Amino acid sequence: MVNKMRRDKDISRLTSQDKDEIIKIKEKIKKAQQKEPTKLSQDLQAFNNSIITIIMTIIVLEIKPPIHELHYGYFLANIGIFLITFFIIGSFWYDLHIAFLYFVRKPTRITAILDMLFLVVLAIFPVMTEWIMNEHSTFAVINYGIVFLIVQLLKIAVEYSGAKPEFKNSRIMNVFLVRYSIGRILSSISINIFLIILSIWYPGIAMILYLIIPIISLLTPTHNLGLR
Repeated sequence: MVNKMRRDKDISRLTSQDKDEIIKIKEKIKKAQQKEPTKLSQDLQAFNNSIITIIMTIIVLEIKPPIHELHYGYFLANIGIFLITFFIIGSFWYDLHIAFLYFVRKPTRITAILDMLFLVVLAIFPVMTEWIMNEHSTFAVINYGIVFLIVQLLKIAVEYSGAKPEFKNSRIMNVFLVRYSIGRILSSISINIFLIILSIWYPGIAMILYLIIPIISLLTPTHNLGLR
C-alpha cells in the first residue's frame, strides 16, 4: 500500500512529456511480448540446427582410418555405426523441423527447457557411438538404446509442449494432441524395450533395426497429429 502511494506520488511529479515517453515504452514492451513466442520458435529452430550439426560433426570425427589393411573390416564396421547414428539424429532433426513448421509456432519457456534437455541427451550420442566403435558389446548397445529412448521421449515432450498453446482454444484438437502424444510415447517405449532386450542376445541385429527406425520415420509423414 505504501509502495503504491509512493509510486503514484512519483508519477504525479512527472511532466506530460515524461508520461508520454513512459506510455510509448510500455507499448514497445507489449509489442515485443506479443512477438516473443514467434521469435522464440525461430531461435529454437536455429539453436537446434547448430547443435545437431556440431553433434554430427563430432560423430564423424570418431571414425579412425585403418592403420593396416587388416583393420579395414573394423573401419567399415565403424562407418556403418556412424551411418546408423547419423540417420537417427537426422530423423530427430527432421521430426522437430516438421513440428516447428506446422505446430510449434508459439513455444513457451517450458518448451525451451524441454528442447534444451532434448539436446543435452542427444549430445551424448557421440559418446555412445564411440563406445560401440571401440567395444562391440551387448552392454554398449543396451546403453545406446537407453539414450535413444530418452531422446525420443524428450522429443515427444517438446512437440507436445510446443503444440499445446496452438490448440488452447480448441477442445477437440487438445483431445487429439493428448491421444496422439500418449500413443507415440507407448509405441516408443514398447519398440525400444524390445530392441534393448533383443540387443542382449543379438546386438548386431538390434543396431540394424535402430537404422531402420529413423528411415521409416523419414519416409512416414508425422505432421497430421493422427488425423486422417
